[in-house]
Amino acid sequence: MNYDIYDVEVDWHINDFCNFECIYCLDKKDKKSCFIGPKDIDKVVNNFNKTGLTWLIGFTGGEPFFVPDFVKLCDKLCRQHIVSINTNLSHKDIFRFAETIKPEKVSSIHCSLHIEERERLNLVQDFIGKYQILQKKGFCVFASYLMYPYLINRFENDYNYFKSKGIILWPKVFKGMCTRFKLMDSRFFKKIMPFFSHLYPNAYSKQEQEKIKSYIERSQSDSNSNITQDENLQRLKLSDIWFDRFCIQGLPDFKGRYCNAGSKFVIMTSMGDIYRCYGDKQYLGNLYDGQINLFDAPKKCSGEICRCASMGYKYVLESNEESKILCQI
Repeated sequence: MNYDIYDVEVDWHINDFCNFECIYCLDKKDKKSCFIGPKDIDKVVNNFNKTGLTWLIGFTGGEPFFVPDFVKLCDKLCRQHIVSINTNLSHKDIFRFAETIKPEKVSSIHCSLHIEERERLNLVQDFIGKYQILQKKGFCVFASYLMYPYLINRFENDYNYFKSKGIILWPKVFKGMCTRFKLMDSRFFKKIMPFFSHLYPNAYSKQEQEKIKSYIERSQSDSNSNITQDENLQRLKLSDIWFDRFCIQGLPDFKGRYCNAGSKFVIMTSMGDIYRCYGDKQYLGNLYDGQINLFDAPKKCSGEICRCASMGYKYVLESNEESKILCQI
């Protein structure tokens, strides 16, 4: 992996609020949480700058665009750092973002389609329009389609439709508990749901695994044919969706291997607390307070499985790199 464009990547879970009500989402639709986030933007930006490092700041949520002054925050951070965004592309400020932010300062914009919510809210064309605007502005933008079990069979038709609009859908492996069918929205069915739930991606059938694998390969092939600049391809490879092809049969296990999580990658909460990764909640300080204590070298992974698999594949060292470290100890 090429780290030349940044020193440290932070996955910033900036809020919990989302305006969508997807059946597979863990975030609750609590409007109070849409205002959680940095209260003093200038202080936050200055604290990033004071580290003397170039950060790749990945915004996720919830829906990041509901954070007050989010575009302003991105604009100030982009003067010295790089951002990436995971968004459902529903907020009106997408237009202001496209006009304000320089595309070269954005690693990628991951647009989650959530097709059923788009159809329920009559916002399919809204997604297409905003996506195309970002494309025309020169942003490295891509769309994901969650491989929730009962959505797999409709992917083919949805893929062909969005491809006709110039949008390549990337299959995103579902990670979590799911039933094989839709349950009625009642207290009774919610109580019995755990008895019918299965853990994914492990619960994908062999046929589903093969389908998802072929879909990912097709998306990769179609995307490569549409990408004319090597820079855009490199930026796409820095995004989490690129690594989902390794997780079809289950989440990986990196236990005992050296990983750069804590030195080149960290996670941050909406309150500014910094931890090594999602599977290792070793506290590393608080950015809002200006206290950041990164590791000065890779350390061994202690997790039974990698809960942030895409970051694991990016930051776990190869065996030859591990050998170099062992020789230095």
